[in-house]
Amino acid sequence: MIPRQIKTLTLFGLITAILLTAVSIYAIEDLPAFGDENSAVNKHIKLFSVDAAGLVESLNAGILPAEIKNKTEKMGFIKGPTCPGCQNENYPTLEDGNYKIEYIPQGTWMGGRFYTDGGWDVSILEGEIFYNDFQQYYFIKESEGS
Repeated sequence: MIPRQIKTLTLFGLITAILLTAVSIYAIEDLPAFGDENSAVNKHIKLFSVDAAGLVESLNAGILPAEIKNKTEKMGFIKGPTCPGCQNENYPTLEDGNYKIEYIPQGTWMGGRFYTDGGWDVSILEGEIFYNDFQQYYFIKESEGS
């Protein structure tokens, strides 16, 4: 005869295994396909357009033009709260020296992602104590008519 306590533990173990299996299946179904550029983690959102006349040379030299910095700041991507009473979003700013710009040609496979559009990848130094590394925040591309 099996003691009642062992039966209870066995039932609890079975329920736990079923729940863990269900959570695992849910997580796997929700993951985007590897390298899918339209997945939420890889999706680029168009923030604004600027006239690119004269900006390409600056971007190729690794200098972020003032036109782009100003438009970014006007959209509210600044350090600290963006309005009185708002919480502190703490967006990384585009201060000189804390970003790097790299041109990525169309068709490049990098960082688990395939770039179907060529453009400039703007990475910002996070400045965190334990993870002091550049993180991609902005992708600038040339397009006609938009």
